[in-house]
Amino acid sequence: MGHYYYLVAGLANLDSDDGRPQLSLEDFRKEVFPQVSAADRCLLEMPLVECDCHRLAAFLTDGLIPESMPQGLLSSASLENAVEQAKSGENRPDEILPFMWNFLVGYFGSENREGVVDRLLSVFYEYAMNAGNTFVSDWYAFNLNLNNVRTAIAARKYGLDIQNLIVGDNETANQLRTSGARDWGLSGNLDFFDELLRIHDEQDLAKREHAVDYLRWRWLEQNSFFSYFTVESLFSYMERLSMAWRWNSLDHDGGEAILRGLIGELKGQVKVPDEFGND
Repeated sequence: MGHYYYLVAGLANLDSDDGRPQLSLEDFRKEVFPQVSAADRCLLEMPLVECDCHRLAAFLTDGLIPESMPQGLLSSASLENAVEQAKSGENRPDEILPFMWNFLVGYFGSENREGVVDRLLSVFYEYAMNAGNTFVSDWYAFNLNLNNVRTAIAARKYGLDIQNLIVGDNETANQLRTSGARDWGLSGNLDFFDELLRIHDEQDLAKREHAVDYLRWRWLEQNSFFSYFTVESLFSYMERLSMAWRWNSLDHDGGEAILRGLIGELKGQVKVPDEFGND
């Protein structure tokens, strides 16, 4: 494991109550990525790989990648070319990770084209949770559980079938799919569960999103506290920097757009209930 004393020491302080960050994500990556080992760079690139999965899912679903979607490691042209090559049975392009290629090959080899976002995210989380770094693996396991519980709360509120909406195959995912209990039997198993339920009672959608991100921020701070000057410290900083920029641009309309996007991804072809707009 590498130690990056001067690199970490030179980063501007980040606080969850700060306003506009001093450092952009692009500048962080330009400064940090060239100075870390190849193995550590792969870990720091994991959030970009997740962006690529969302962009790929958008192309498979809608036939285009919106310009508004965050940029990942790969260009839109690379993702679109990979789709065409997988469809025509060609070999995997070097820039496409094996798990993404295997997904594409399976996707075009099957008649089932439903739920592409959830299916692609499932294989991404499996990839990320086997990253070979305990901190990064635990971070994605935490996010998988957090996002799945949020999905379950929304699905229950809008009367949706939860079975096909939950991502992954870990203990929490299976509990959400099978339990009929009010708390899905999770209140004693997930330390954030009760707090997340209280957060979802918040009517202001921007405040709700901010509060959920604060759960993530706190997890990153607590779990990287003793990882001085390591890639874990850099990863924690990068993810918190991403949240800080998100908060800087998030207003009420932004919060509503995020929730509408969440519900849309949950339901796919299912119509949003009319009362949603009055939530």
